[in-house]
Amino acid sequence: MTTPPPQPPPPPSPAAELPAPPPAAPNPFAYVEPFGAPPAGASAATRNAVIGAVATVLALVLGTVVGWLGHGGSDRGEPVVALPAPRVTVTATATVTAQPTQPSSAAAVEEFKAFVAANGTANQKKAVQHVQKINMPVRLDGISGIVDVFTDLDGDFLADAGTAKLLTEAFAEWKSARNGLVNVFNADGKALANGLF
Repeated sequence: MTTPPPQPPPPPSPAAELPAPPPAAPNPFAYVEPFGAPPAGASAATRNAVIGAVATVLALVLGTVVGWLGHGGSDRGEPVVALPAPRVTVTATATVTAQPTQPSSAAAVEEFKAFVAANGTANQKKAVQHVQKINMPVRLDGISGIVDVFTDLDGDFLADAGTAKLLTEAFAEWKSARNGLVNVFNADGKALANGLF
């Protein structure tokens, strides 16, 4: 019987050659008890009672300071006298040129409905049926203009905002101005949406 040849010793492991790691630095983000470690045997109820007592004392001190400052800082019980406000006189003159508006333009409503019927989406065609009145400048100059569209919608902003937004989009396709604004109101006169046109 033959004996197997002797095995060479295993190579040294790489971990054995590395120096020991330096001691770990304290973690600056580790949780630290705000008032130090609780004494041995202290329960959470005891800690909560101490925190509650400290919070009560702070509230009393803060209330006293605020009360003292609220009475003008006088601790002698003297009444605080308010000084009269200074008189200010403002004189201003302004010339405002308002564009005349059509009080209730039935023709504008019919033109708007006809435009949407010919060019609008299916949802815009449903929404335009709620339009009752349009107040707009006699002529839109292509630069500015504010238009108010009144509807028979009886909901609030949350219920009818989608329908009102469809009307602003349809109006922007119908008319255009560089700085035009269209407002849509419900039956009670509350604003539902606005948009540029």
